[in-house]
Amino acid sequence: MSDSIDTSVLSAAYAAFYDEADKGGFGDPPAGEWNAAQVVAHVALNDKAMMAVSESIVNGQPLHFHNEAVQEPAALAEMIDQCGGMAELIAEGRSIAAQAVAVADGLSTDQLKTMIDCRFVSDGELAFEQPMPWEMVSVIIQGTK
Repeated sequence: MSDSIDTSVLSAAYAAFYDEADKGGFGDPPAGEWNAAQVVAHVALNDKAMMAVSESIVNGQPLHFHNEAVQEPAALAEMIDQCGGMAELIAEGRSIAAQAVAVADGLSTDQLKTMIDCRFVSDGELAFEQPMPWEMVSVIIQGTK
């Protein structure tokens, strides 16, 4: 386990999120907001993007992290359609989350300090665009789920 990330906390957060989704606890969204399937798809796609960056760090080829693609309605719809139903989408999300935790758990302290070019958009607005250590990006992203 890495010195900088407590993956047990991360695993518990994923379990709570997917348990709530499985129970149907998200409820109806306000007008213009994502529905439960879109939220689950977004989290899973975001985890895939984070894994890609983490794996690139392990391979010595750091990438950038720009989160616009994991918010695109077409990308969310594609993931939802590929899974075929909410139960399958949740199962896929849980699987991706487990993989993301395993990758994060394998990063060394030095790897977590790797500077990554980051562009983070929230609600259509640029929240920040700057290089950051990957450990900070991970904390920010996990805090927004």
